Amino acid sequence: MIDQKRIIAFTRRLLIRIALAGFALLGLSIIAFVIARVLPGDPVRFALGPSTPEWVADRLREQMNLDKPIYIQYVLWLRDALSGNLGESLFTRQSVTSDILRLMPATLELILYSIFIQIGVAIVLGVLSGRYANSLIDNLIRVFSYLGASIPHFVTSIILIFIFGLTYGILPYRGRLSSSIAMPPRITGMVTIDALFAGNLVTFADAFLHIILPALAASFVNTAVLARIIRAGVVENKDQDYIMMATSHGIPERVIMLKYLLKPSIIPAVAVMGLTAASMLSYLFVIESIFSWPGFAWYGMNAMVTKDLNAMVGVIVVTGLVYAAINIVVDLVTEYLDPRIRTTVVSK
Repeated sequence: MIDQKRIIAFTRRLLIRIALAGFALLGLSIIAFVIARVLPGDPVRFALGPSTPEWVADRLREQMNLDKPIYIQYVLWLRDALSGNLGESLFTRQSVTSDILRLMPATLELILYSIFIQIGVAIVLGVLSGRYANSLIDNLIRVFSYLGASIPHFVTSIILIFIFGLTYGILPYRGRLSSSIAMPPRITGMVTIDALFAGNLVTFADAFLHIILPALAASFVNTAVLARIIRAGVVENKDQDYIMMATSHGIPERVIMLKYLLKPSIIPAVAVMGLTAASMLSYLFVIESIFSWPGFAWYGMNAMVTKDLNAMVGVIVVTGLVYAAINIVVDLVTEYLDPRIRTTVVSK
């Protein structure tokens, strides 16, 4: 009976979250659509050039429904968007949906590597800092955290390029692969994974070297923030009664740390980790441009510079969709990690 209640409560909460996310995305799409239309400049002239005959420009405006009132334009766009059609890009002359699907794997690959760095480094630093609170180790890690949280991403990117790319030439800093190496057969769109599937270790090694600097730049700030949150959790939980009881029973400190202390200490970091993963899409617009990384964010930046209407709105809406999906997943993971939340849900 308890399991049935839990399933019903879980389903209800999930449906509520999805419904709220749908309303939020609807509002976001309206705002993005209106802003894209009222920005100065004629997108048709941006795409065709000033010397194009007016009748050609008028025909394109008619094809894009720009000759209609803005509310009718939105209704027509929303009808197509609900079926997965985000319109045609003015500059690639391809479907915005196909452009995003083609470029999104590059951004997801960069995000995945950044998350791996964040999780690994933040847990190690946070646990060390909390375990040896107020010691020299703790002070050094806190200095790193403060610096990391205060340095903008573009500054971190420039510093990494200057040191590892230009000064010492250790790591490449442009693109996803060297010009002398061909792309592996496309399976996932993530070069390192596709290279492994193809058994091409040379391509994998080159792609891995190319992703190190942008992944470090994308993860630096979030790593510092997560390390501070995990440290706070370790400091708060290590004096709890159950930890003292486990210590008094002679359980090894390593087991206590990994089995009893780490899990409750990282619960607050999980929620923040999900939000930071979603927020990466916002500052990857800059990072992908700096590192010439041909991904979804790079596509969005070009769309904004050239006022590619459908691409602009499509990028903003997809970004909002990613935010909403990650928020839902974070809520569910947090509920799984913290039994108190599950108990509260079932009892209602």
